[in-house]
Amino acid sequence: MMKSIALMLIVFVLFGCNTTTDKRYYSYDYDGSKLAPLSGKRVVIAPMSLMRIQNIPQTHQNSDRITDALDDYLQQAGYDVVDSRIFQEVYDREVEKSGGLYDTKSGAVDQERHDILLRKVFIELKRDNDIDYVVFPSLYHSQVEVNDLSKRARWDGVERKMMVGSNVTTFVTNPMAVSLYLIVISTEKGMVLKNRAGLEIVVEAVREKDKIIMKSRTDLYDDDAVVFEAIEKVMHPFIPYTEYGN
Repeated sequence: MMKSIALMLIVFVLFGCNTTTDKRYYSYDYDGSKLAPLSGKRVVIAPMSLMRIQNIPQTHQNSDRITDALDDYLQQAGYDVVDSRIFQEVYDREVEKSGGLYDTKSGAVDQERHDILLRKVFIELKRDNDIDYVVFPSLYHSQVEVNDLSKRARWDGVERKMMVGSNVTTFVTNPMAVSLYLIVISTEKGMVLKNRAGLEIVVEAVREKDKIIMKSRTDLYDDDAVVFEAIEKVMHPFIPYTEYGN
């Protein structure tokens, strides 16, 4: 079974990449020199549960809607998206061949061993399945500042309104929010894109009896427009937002 690997892509440091200063987006890193030829449009999306960049849960209820929407978006942009089970089968096979990824003394992932394993996975994906890119999506949590008048927050290139009950007059103004964190790897040339884009504020302020509490939302990712905006921005400029966005 595939396990989450914290900071699993640390080896793919971006040399000679371009970092944006455009405030419409999170400060992404992008290296267009590592793009495959125009004919190279074959992509696999790794399971969202694989890459952990924080020591907190990386999925929510309905988070599979994000990967489904990401799949659709890539296809609309002309990419051939192959079944994610192909990546999982290759990855699991390489893990089994490696004899394990964890250091027996520390119990932590042996990063060097895992980096070598990933390189083998990418080579095999290209050789046996002609896959040009692997897309690694994950979730990133952070506290955001909510304006107590407008009830809106801005972070990672988006603006969202916090859900506040009609009978709530005061609420926490630095709630937790979630962003879509994404890395695109060329199977032949290494990292192409590292980016993230805001999704949702994950809690709502409600009154229960005589107390105001911050309650976890159960409707995350129900709004297709919210998910689509995050995907448009997180994929930029691998798929230019100005071309495919509204």
